[in-house]
Amino acid sequence: MVELYGAFYAHDRTTATTYINDKIVVCVLENILTETEDVLVADGAHREVIDGRVAFQTKTEDEFTAAIELLTHRRVVALLSANQTTPRRGVRALLPRRRTDRRAWETVVDQQSLGAACGQ
Repeated sequence: MVELYGAFYAHDRTTATTYINDKIVVCVLENILTETEDVLVADGAHREVIDGRVAFQTKTEDEFTAAIELLTHRRVVALLSANQTTPRRGVRALLPRRRTDRRAWETVVDQQSLGAACGQ
């Protein structure tokens, strides 16, 4: 997610924490605003920045969805997004298609265990 934001917004200040379980992938992004957006927010143009973010998310939904599908090996059935200018954070929530076989569930459990082991 951070790599996609960096590529699309041309800045590398964004950091993220991602939570994954069988029903949802949630990515909390920090420091999401570009330098230009920071100036606009300082000038009171919060709504314009949010509107620009919504337009961006609509335009790039396929790229973000494809990245999550590649990483999770599951089809995404819904993508939800929210942004704040103060604090400068955003959230992407992706709802994957439900898994039906036991092996798939074990893969998710392994991902959760890995995340816990890495402090996420």
